[in-house]
Amino acid sequence: ILNIFIMLIIVMSTATTILIAQYLGARNQSKLSEVCTVSLMMNFLFSSIAAVFFITCHEWIFTWLGIPPETMSDTSIYTTIVAAGLPIQAMYYALVAVFRGHSLTRVTMYIALVMNIIHILTNYVLIFGHGPIPSLGVLGVSISTWLSKVVGLVIIGYTFKKLLTLEVSFRFLKPFPWHTIKSLLHISVPSGGETLSYQLSQTTIMKMVNILGLAVINTKVYVSAIAMLCYVYTIALANASQVIVGFLMGAKRQEEVSNRVWHSTFLAIAINVGLATFFYLVSDVVLSVFTTDPEILSLAHNVLLVEIFLELGRAVNIVMVSCLQAAGDIRTPMLVGIFGMWLC
Repeated sequence: ILNIFIMLIIVMSTATTILIAQYLGARNQSKLSEVCTVSLMMNFLFSSIAAVFFITCHEWIFTWLGIPPETMSDTSIYTTIVAAGLPIQAMYYALVAVFRGHSLTRVTMYIALVMNIIHILTNYVLIFGHGPIPSLGVLGVSISTWLSKVVGLVIIGYTFKKLLTLEVSFRFLKPFPWHTIKSLLHISVPSGGETLSYQLSQTTIMKMVNILGLAVINTKVYVSAIAMLCYVYTIALANASQVIVGFLMGAKRQEEVSNRVWHSTFLAIAINVGLATFFYLVSDVVLSVFTTDPEILSLAHNVLLVEIFLELGRAVNIVMVSCLQAAGDIRTPMLVGIFGMWLC
């Protein structure tokens, strides 16, 4: 459920990346600071509304999902604390989008690495307890997640001031930049609709899975983590292709776009299918990190066989959708995506 809001924030930020890449390609420096300021404002407002909604309504949502009563208390604690940090995450993703638009992806990678190290270390200390710090369990996970996001925002904010010549100021909101708002919404609203539809369809599927018992629930969680390792590189490849396509479109070099898209697509297929095949062959070894339950190991092995064929389609979807968005075609991915999700 949290992913619904986080993915919508990321999609809104993607619109920022596309616009910045296009303005850089068109050599229109004057618009860059305005886009950055408007993006931060929109992300903050949306995430604040989402945080309030989630904090007040999460128990009703989880009851509908069929969360086991014995886990409801921990679920509520985690949700409340992490949801309160959504505005922090939203501003972080807005700044990440600005760096990506400038092709400074290595900077954001290093910052994410620092965040993850802090997250892992504080998870270890707060979950299990260490020295004077008691074992906090799920509360510890929640605090760790929140803390890592705050540190990430501070670091990326400092890096933004040091490396980029852009300015974030309320003066860019006077007169109110309706054209920039419209441009961002033109990309983010349809893309957000597609993302929201996907997350809701996955939530509906999870409701079905919850009926099948704890072993099936855990299998889905473990396999989803492995699947993410298969396609996370393709997401990165799609993000890079999106920046390049946006730049080429802004520079009026459309004739170079097609080769870039097809090259990225074939590379994505090779990566996804190759990794999915690898994880299928060594599934028992990988899953032994999480569990030794023979029922879960057997079911996960079968699911990972299907995953090989799934990743073939997912690679094409991820790259093509990102490139179509960068080229200005937002409607096609949305319509095809929503139809396919709910048909399944």
